[in-house]
Amino acid sequence: HCTSIHGDRAEVGSSAYAMAKAAINQYCRGLALELAEKNILVNAVAPGFIRTAMSVVNGVSELDGEWFKQNYVTGGHLALRRAGLPEEVAGVFYFLAGPDATYITGQVITVDGGLTITFRAESPIASQPLAFLSPASPARLSASRPPSAGDARSGFGAPVRSPAGAYLSRRTLAETHPSLAAR
Repeated sequence: HCTSIHGDRAEVGSSAYAMAKAAINQYCRGLALELAEKNILVNAVAPGFIRTAMSVVNGVSELDGEWFKQNYVTGGHLALRRAGLPEEVAGVFYFLAGPDATYITGQVITVDGGLTITFRAESPIASQPLAFLSPASPARLSASRPPSAGDARSGFGAPVRSPAGAYLSRRTLAETHPSLAAR
C-alpha cells in the first residue's frame, strides 16, 4: 500500500486526505493480522515530499518554490534539506517485496527525508510561536492534569489554566530547559 505522512499528521484544510491515509495505515495493520497465518505480508510506505506530478501546482513544482525552501530547506523542518525522488520511494517498495523483508508485516515505513522527526514549534493556523513554548513566555506547559498539593513543592509555582484547557506553570522555558531556550 502507498499511504502518506498525512496519515499521522494534521494540516489545516487536509482533514479528508489525512483521514483517508490514516484509514490505509490501519487497514494495513488489520490486513496483516488477518493474512499472517497464510504467510502473506502486508505493509505500507508513507512518502513525504517527493518530486512527482502531485507537487506541481499551476505548472510549477511547489518543491522549487520559495515557500518550500524557506520552510523546509533553510528552515530546518526537513532533515535532509531536499525533496525525495520517486526512485527513493520505489526502492523501499522493492525492499519490502524482497527476501530481506520476510519478517516485516503490518508496518508503515516512512520515507520523508526526516520531515516527521523534526519539531516545529509553530501554530499551524497563525504561524506564531506557541506561547507555552516560547522562552519569553510567562507560562510554560506543566502538565495536563489539575494542580495538586505536590505542585507547590515542585518549584513550578501555582498552576493556571490556559484558554485551551492545559495546566500551565508560571516558570518559563528558559528556567525549566535552558539548553532549549538558548536555541
